[in-house]
Amino acid sequence: MTIVYYTTGISGTGRLVRGLAIARALERNGIDARFVFLHSSDQERLLAPYSQVKIPIEHESTLAPGAYEESTLYRTLVRLAPDILLVDLMWFTLHHFIASLPCKKVFLTRQTSPEFFSIPFKNHPLRFDSAPYDLVLATEPYPCP
Repeated sequence: MTIVYYTTGISGTGRLVRGLAIARALERNGIDARFVFLHSSDQERLLAPYSQVKIPIEHESTLAPGAYEESTLYRTLVRLAPDILLVDLMWFTLHHFIASLPCKKVFLTRQTSPEFFSIPFKNHPLRFDSAPYDLVLATEPYPCP
C-alpha cells in the first residue's frame, strides 16, 4: 500500500511534522505501507529517512481545467499512484482534478478562518468541495465549515 502525504510545507514545519507523526504512528502500529511525502519545502532534511518528492509551487493557470494534466503536481501524483492520498490543507491546488484520482482521499484541516475555504479569484471563485474526499478530518476541535 502506498500512502502519499501532500502539503506544501513552505510556511514553516508544522505540517511536515504532522506528516511525520502520521508516518511514525503507522510504523508503531505495524501497518505495512510505503509513506511518501509530496511537498515544496526547503526543510526536506526533517523528513529523512522517509521517501519524499519535492515539487515546485505551481501557478493557478497551470492547475486549471485543461492545463492540470501537464502540471508537476498532477503528473507526480499519477506516477506515485497512491492507494491513499492525505491532503493537509492544500485543497485548492488539487481542486480541479481531485475527483479524477482513483485513490482514497483524506482531507486534513486544522483551525483556520472560514475564508480559507473560499478563494476569490478574479473570474472564478474557488470553494472547497468535500464531495471528492472519502474523509474530512479536523485535527483540532473547531466549527469547520
